[in-house]
Amino acid sequence: MNEIIQLKITLERTEPPIWRRILVHKDTTFLDLHHIIQIAMGWWNYHMFEFRLREHFFGIPHPDFENMDTVDYAGDFSLEMIFSEGEKFLYEYDFGDGWIHLVEAEKFLPKEAGKKYPVCIDGRLNCPHEDCGGIITY
Repeated sequence: MNEIIQLKITLERTEPPIWRRILVHKDTTFLDLHHIIQIAMGWWNYHMFEFRLREHFFGIPHPDFENMDTVDYAGDFSLEMIFSEGEKFLYEYDFGDGWIHLVEAEKFLPKEAGKKYPVCIDGRLNCPHEDCGGIITY
């Protein structure tokens, strides 16, 4: 049974690209994925976030932000919504600096006995510092 999804997370507009490859359970919620990405990329979880998968938006709705009424709570939805290898979606962290990540479901894999998930299996380069002003000032 395929229970693991291999995801490649690339911080957009970086050259050379800053990226990570992780393995997660398919029942991982988008809220949990947010925390996994924070750790894998080296962010400090200071800011709001949002996932955009097809017509769905997942995050933590906040009444003080415009358009947040269209955002579903990220803890209520899991990666089981990803149906095929190659499917892509966006993750934005820190709406002020606008760190946009492309997340690609590279492979569906069987769970390996004795292996602990989630796990970061590959990557390249350090992430920019928190609150540095976005890609233009980085």
